[in-house]
Amino acid sequence: MASRFARLQHLSVKRAIGKSARSVAGQVLIFQVALVVLLVTCGIFALICSSSGIPTPRPGARSTAVAQTFAHSPGVLAALETPDPSKILQPLTEAARRAADVDFIVVMDTEGDRQRPARAGRAV
Repeated sequence: MASRFARLQHLSVKRAIGKSARSVAGQVLIFQVALVVLLVTCGIFALICSSSGIPTPRPGARSTAVAQTFAHSPGVLAALETPDPSKILQPLTEAARRAADVDFIVVMDTEGDRQRPARAGRAV
């Protein structure tokens, strides 16, 4: 046992680490690189954790909600049954478009024809 301990005493620190010991500047550089990698990893992990709990709305969810609300609003069905539905629907669609803050509202009949004066009768 004593011979094994004696053999370990002859080993130097340089041999245990490698052939050459790193300089202080090299050690500081390695520490800084490791610190940056650790911080970037923690930042990415925090972003993933925080963003997974936030529900993101579907892009078409607002458009669908506006369309369903307008379709079920009073007077729309009655206007579609008149001989000239665009005359009644134009002011309603314009008011709803402004209130909902959307770019446009298109009203179509069951055959897919538009019911707006500018494009009335043209298929979508």
